[in-house]
Amino acid sequence: MPIPEIAVTDVKVISTDSDSTPNVKAQILSQYQEKVREIEEEEAEAEAKAQVSEIVQYLHSVWQTNSSHFNTFIQPILDECTRRLHGKYDSKTKKLIADSGGTDIYLPIAAQIANIAESWLIDILSTSTTTNRPWRLDPTPIPDLPKGLEERINEKWLQEIEEAKSQGAEPTEDEKQMRLNELYEGAFQEVNSIARQAVEAQQALIDDVFEEANFIGELKKFISLLTKYPTAFLWGPFYKKVVKSQWVNGKLNQYEGLQEFYKAVSPYDCFPSPNATGVNDGDFIHRIRLTRRELVNLKGLDGSDDYAIDEVLNNFNGLARWVSWQLNQQEKEDLELRNSHEPKYSGTVEVLCFYCEVPAKTLVNNPIAQECLEDEIIEIEAMLVDNYLIRCNIVDTKKPYFRRPFYFTSYRKKPDSIWGESPILIAGEVEDICNSSVRALVNNLSIASGPQVAVDPAAIPQGQDIESLHPWQIWQVSAINTTSGKLPIQFFQPNSNSNELVAVFNVFLQRASEITGIPWFVGGSNPTAGAAATAKGLSQLLEASAKGIKLCLSNITEDVIKPAVYQQFISNMVKGKGALIYGDVRVIPSGFNALVLGGAQEERVREFIQLVAKAPLLLDIIGIEGFTQLLRKYGEVANLDINGVIPSEEELRVKLEKQAQAEQKPSPEEIQAQLEQAKIELDKYKADQRQKLAEARLQLDQAKMQLQMEIEKLRAETELRKQNMKDQADIQEAIAQGLAKERQIAREGEIKREMGSGI
Repeated sequence: MPIPEIAVTDVKVISTDSDSTPNVKAQILSQYQEKVREIEEEEAEAEAKAQVSEIVQYLHSVWQTNSSHFNTFIQPILDECTRRLHGKYDSKTKKLIADSGGTDIYLPIAAQIANIAESWLIDILSTSTTTNRPWRLDPTPIPDLPKGLEERINEKWLQEIEEAKSQGAEPTEDEKQMRLNELYEGAFQEVNSIARQAVEAQQALIDDVFEEANFIGELKKFISLLTKYPTAFLWGPFYKKVVKSQWVNGKLNQYEGLQEFYKAVSPYDCFPSPNATGVNDGDFIHRIRLTRRELVNLKGLDGSDDYAIDEVLNNFNGLARWVSWQLNQQEKEDLELRNSHEPKYSGTVEVLCFYCEVPAKTLVNNPIAQECLEDEIIEIEAMLVDNYLIRCNIVDTKKPYFRRPFYFTSYRKKPDSIWGESPILIAGEVEDICNSSVRALVNNLSIASGPQVAVDPAAIPQGQDIESLHPWQIWQVSAINTTSGKLPIQFFQPNSNSNELVAVFNVFLQRASEITGIPWFVGGSNPTAGAAATAKGLSQLLEASAKGIKLCLSNITEDVIKPAVYQQFISNMVKGKGALIYGDVRVIPSGFNALVLGGAQEERVREFIQLVAKAPLLLDIIGIEGFTQLLRKYGEVANLDINGVIPSEEELRVKLEKQAQAEQKPSPEEIQAQLEQAKIELDKYKADQRQKLAEARLQLDQAKMQLQMEIEKLRAETELRKQNMKDQADIQEAIAQGLAKERQIAREGEIKREMGSGI
């Protein structure tokens, strides 16, 4: 960068003293360098703004292309699905019905079919039990041997051959090959056992991650969208800041961290490129709605622009629906009883998330993109709000298993297209025919519900009300033609065509079930009739008739569940999650068998347990461990909690070892050693008992002595108490005698006073 020219007035001279000339030069040079840095920073900031502006312009061009295609070709189809889902006629049909004056009754047959398909698919796929999950992990048929194990097998094989030679028994070539095969077979069995343990651990880990990420809940929403719209999308895993809780040393510790989530996305919020065949094909745009708190949580994350986020927060209300205002979604929001312009304030702001490839020149000054500049096209993930680029990340597409975090499928797919067909669309034309029949039926029954009246206006007096009919009505007429017998008022009954119209309705209603592949009896229509009256018959009916559902299940498992599970497995492997790590696996979708064959599997396991219990030879073959595994398997398929009933593998191993030791016959030497040990233990026991007896006697003597002392003490206290009582009685007797003597003397004195001196 060339050094900019600086005006003399930009530099302040501090002093002109000759002695301070070096200091003045240094100050001038320092100010000059500071001014250069300021100019460089301004130019860099201007260049960065221009760079961001260039990226924003490119993203807006992508948005214009995708949204224009969406408005023209996709949104009308989505609006039709929404209209049929809410049971509304389109504007053209509504006008024709209003002009003809007929009823506007609407039977949402397609929506009912979609609801039946939704409930059935949810029953099959959204179960959270470990036995009926719609997927499982299996090791590959021939697992890879760990690195170095093959060399160790060969070393052991050569060592055994050398030992045999040293003993003079050199094996033949066939024996050598047989022994090598045995070593490899044992290694494969051991590796396969370890692989299955690792796979089971990974299954439990994926279940735990899916539980925290609400995968099952969002899968239900995904199925609901799938049965109603041409295509459904599942977004994930994506990360959000959450407050996590953890107990440490008895105290609750809360901290902020990133957590994986999944989310079902409305097709109204997905904008793939025109003619795209998948989410990784072309540019994919996803509309999300973020609250103020969620915008604030974006700060500090990789690729986030805190300044742009603050600008969006400052203009939050004005940017709340900036995307919706560019799209023609008035009909959809009217059907949902919402107004796209009221209220003006919204609690969320619309954000466009771009997953697209951009020219490398638009990111030439981005430090993150320096490693990717050799590529002409760079994959980015960007978040745009109007003209504010609030986040932009470079994605390394060279990493294995790269894919954008979206999964999609349709009830019925179209070749080389993201958009397919839903049951509502498939049954749309049949629904129109059924509703035409119903409208005609209602109109015909209304006309045929009572007699029609023919009135001769010339024979009716002026002012007579001819539009009102009621029983015992009296008609005033001017004259009656007695010659012809013709009355001025006549009644006639229109014909009813209800039987023909009902027959047409039933035929096309059955046709709707056939073309969608969704049998009516699944929705509860006459469930006890025919083969559906029994569980086995119902299973056969489901197997024979639900071809459409089975095809949809195949689409869901192959396009969504299987890649999502495998991607989560790869993510766990990369992060090193789990105690056991094993990468040579495959994802097996269960699909239709998860529900239909669930009861059959339980029955088969029960029958096999009964067979083993009745055949001692089979029990000897599989052993107690195998029989325990069968019981655990039955508990899983029957959804029984048997953890406290059946001992764990470690407890069972210890118990079997004790039994084996008890059943093993000891040798004479072991018997003699056991007798000597028993004698030693007996002598020790006798000595311990003698010592305990002596201690008991000593304690008894001490107790007797203590008791004797207490008796003597009690005796002395009793004698003292008696003596005290005796002394007290003598004192009381003396006092009583003195009192009696005093009373006698007093009495004698009173007598003398009464008798006088004559006594």
